Amino acid sequence: MKKLILLFSLITLVSFNVKSSHIYGGDLSCTQTGANSFIFKLRMQSDRLTAPSVILNVRVNNIDTIHGNTTLFLDSSRLVYLKNGTTILDSIQVHYYSGSTNLPNNLNGY
Repeated sequence: MKKLILLFSLITLVSFNVKSSHIYGGDLSCTQTGANSFIFKLRMQSDRLTAPSVILNVRVNNIDTIHGNTTLFLDSSRLVYLKNGTTILDSIQVHYYSGSTNLPNNLNGY
């Protein structure tokens, strides 16, 4: 019994350094610049997650299969403070990504 109590005490006294990142939201826009040319822009809000690039999968409209992908690269980031009056409660990072791609004609759409 004493060994069990000692083991439980040791387990509860050990601490771990744990970090987590969360994506809070964002929006994606697509602009057609030519017959088959598109520019994608992504705005993503997160707490401490910063990725140098994001892979965007392009899916066929009616079949929901992946047709291809394009890479969006980080353009800029900024820190936004969440306030209550003059008191800073927390902060989030807003990241801006963009990329372009050419897609072949598809009768079903994307």
